[in-house]
Amino acid sequence: MDEGQAPRRFTTALISSFAAAAVLLALLGAGDGKGGFGKPSADDLIAMKVQGVTPEYVSGLRDAGLQPGSVGDLVSYRIFKVTPEFLAGMKAAGFESIPSQKLIALRVHNVTPEYARTVKQQYPNVTVDELVQLRIFHIDDAFIAAAKRHGFNSLSIEKLVQLRISGVMGDSDSPRQAGAGEAK
Repeated sequence: MDEGQAPRRFTTALISSFAAAAVLLALLGAGDGKGGFGKPSADDLIAMKVQGVTPEYVSGLRDAGLQPGSVGDLVSYRIFKVTPEFLAGMKAAGFESIPSQKLIALRVHNVTPEYARTVKQQYPNVTVDELVQLRIFHIDDAFIAAAKRHGFNSLSIEKLVQLRISGVMGDSDSPRQAGAGEAK
């Protein structure tokens, strides 16, 4: 390789990245005076590139009804896998208009649309915060069924959490998923 090829490749890649960033910024409404994010810093551009925040990704989020509040939100959504598919799944499970930080909390605690749907069937008024709380304390269908077998019927979510924390039922009554925070 001659000495001139490496800088040309770098320059071409950089121009390509900045072209994609320009398209992304147009999508974001940067500098449009209508709630755009303003001019992103070089760090913002690098973070978007590194995390794979593309114009298609932003369009998908917007099409799913999510209006990111900042470049930082977009990067966080990408890091924690807040996708248009996840948003659609949560809507199908009965959870509309979830605030951005709660979307991230759902993903961090592995609250899936399937889990949300299952909980919502038993607790129709469950909140997003309660879903996270249930996941943190490893409360699933098996735990709820075990509680019912022990005569704990019609428990609120708060009572389920208290039951889990108390250790009254013991872990043998409610199998936890392997790797869910347990020592191996």
